[in-house]
Amino acid sequence: MKRLRWLAALMLITLSTWLLDSCSFSVQVLRTPLAPPPTTAQTLLPFTATAVPPTAVLPSVTPILISIRADTINMIEIFKSFGLKESVRSLAFTPDGTVLAAAGGDTEDFAIHLWDVASGREIGNLVGHSGIVWGAAFSPDGQMLASVSSDGTAKVWDWRSGDLLKSLDFPDQVGSVSFSPDGQTLAVGGLDDLQSLHAAIWIFSTSSWKPLLKIPEYVNITAMVYSPNGRWLVGRWWGIS
Repeated sequence: MKRLRWLAALMLITLSTWLLDSCSFSVQVLRTPLAPPPTTAQTLLPFTATAVPPTAVLPSVTPILISIRADTINMIEIFKSFGLKESVRSLAFTPDGTVLAAAGGDTEDFAIHLWDVASGREIGNLVGHSGIVWGAAFSPDGQMLASVSSDGTAKVWDWRSGDLLKSLDFPDQVGSVSFSPDGQTLAVGGLDDLQSLHAAIWIFSTSSWKPLLKIPEYVNITAMVYSPNGRWLVGRWWGIS
């Protein structure tokens, strides 16, 4: 009996070996193709990552601007210092804030100095006044600069080229100037000794430089500004009673 079991086991092994030899087997190691190394224009991200689109405004070295209020006074720092040889009487920025105009004078420096704000480099000066420059203002489109002086003139400049576009004459010194928000008129305030009142505001058309209106006042108009909607013109007067 044991002999028969042994012979059956031997036959099973022999049969299995024959069947294995008659079949062909192969083993393959499968892998995904290797991706090419990333280039400067290509960055490989994990499948769960999301690319962040570029921002619309690139970072700048320009300081963050803050509103000047009682609670922000301690945050104010000096960004740039611009110097004149004599007293500074008037300041004005271009509408885009890239150029600063400064003028004044005491006895001789009556030029209007222009600086590039970002670099602090002086980019030019406008020479033509023979007395203290009390006020300066850029036009809303940034193309013109108007200045008023103790020499009794208001001058309008193409500040980029340095050309004098117009010189307006007055009876006495003029101390304030302002363009209307639409740029259609220019207001000039100053002394007017030829009238029974001693000062006036003159309004001119910027297309023809012809006078449109004269408003008599009692004393010198030392500061003046249009409201943003152009409906109001506010002047500050000063005098000795």
